Amino acid sequence: MALAIRTSLLFKAKASNAPLRHSAPSLLHHGGVRCLSATSTLRSADAEQELLTRLRSALKDAMRAKDQAKAGVWKEVLSKYETSQKSSTSTTTTTTNLLSILRKAQASRVEAAKDFRSLASPREDLAESESKEAEWIASLLPAELSADELQEAVKKAIQSIGDQGKSTMGKVIKEVSAATQGRADGKQISQAVKKALGL
Repeated sequence: MALAIRTSLLFKAKASNAPLRHSAPSLLHHGGVRCLSATSTLRSADAEQELLTRLRSALKDAMRAKDQAKAGVWKEVLSKYETSQKSSTSTTTTTTNLLSILRKAQASRVEAAKDFRSLASPREDLAESESKEAEWIASLLPAELSADELQEAVKKAIQSIGDQGKSTMGKVIKEVSAATQGRADGKQISQAVKKALGL
């Protein structure tokens, strides 16, 4: 469901029901020793391209099936991505760009579904629509790393960069983010790095 439509529906529902609990859409989603390795940057760029290809393929499939709801979701995400690319001042492509847009789109729908269900007169129909769209988006997201896999990625990054305490943290986070290619969010990576560096 488009953001403008979602906001309008929530506003109307709020006006005709008991007040909603305060809840804003979660917007998911951080010097130094050594620059981020070229290998990590290439891995990240490859992952970005692969994810973008999957997104465009999903849009084509939805359009062929004349599934306007799915097509609308993919068009919204693709439009935000293309806009971010045009306005970006960075020359480095990272998988976290498209990935973060997808995660934010998913999170906003999960939160909207909760809001519709929390109304004095719950709107299960609208909540179900939001939940369904969140599931579609989740199907494009890479599987999250386990705690052990993230710990191993952090360990390798520290071995590559060197442990110099707090001054190393930013570099390690960037290295891990590129190596894991969006399979762990920024907060998880930051916490894991802090723990590994004893901060």
